[in-house]
Amino acid sequence: MATQAPIMVISRQPELMKGIKSWGERQGRPVLISRSAREALEQLRSQPTDAVVIDVRMPRLDGMGLSNWLSQLDRETTVIAIGNGDSQKTLQRALSQGVRDFVLSPVAPEHVVERLEKALAEPREPRPNGRSFHPSREESDDSPLLAALRNRSRLPSLKEVQKLYIEHVLKEAGWNVSQAARILGIHRSSLYLKLKQYGLR
Repeated sequence: MATQAPIMVISRQPELMKGIKSWGERQGRPVLISRSAREALEQLRSQPTDAVVIDVRMPRLDGMGLSNWLSQLDRETTVIAIGNGDSQKTLQRALSQGVRDFVLSPVAPEHVVERLEKALAEPREPRPNGRSFHPSREESDDSPLLAALRNRSRLPSLKEVQKLYIEHVLKEAGWNVSQAARILGIHRSSLYLKLKQYGLR
């Protein structure tokens, strides 16, 4: 039996986390648990997942906001959000940003599992916002960074690699400097200096 990609649950509700984890064990599907939206993003960047279940009632998603959080997630990942029904704007905003399903709370874990199974059975629809962490083979072959690294006749210098990588991250971030700086792990002012240095603006 082929190993299935895991599901990520981002919540601070013990019953919900336990319920989805038990379902995953029965299905032979790993379930990753996180109590922090920020920490979950770091894990999701290195661990491909089929779906994410996120409780949008967490304090402003650790200060990020749903829109900002979704923009940093792989656009191919199916997202199911859980929230209360006192804000129609929250519901409309989530659905407009490509959230596959919005479950109103309070909700039993088995109901979330039912919606999760339905979403996983449907064809994936990339969200309008988000990043592509798993580009196609054709897109990868066109990457200037990968082309430079594969050139055995002339390996690029560290400075050249850094320039190409910064440009690659900027493109993935839609040329949003603040978002690119967060991905690169440097201060925005430092990134502006790099952009000036490499003539990328």
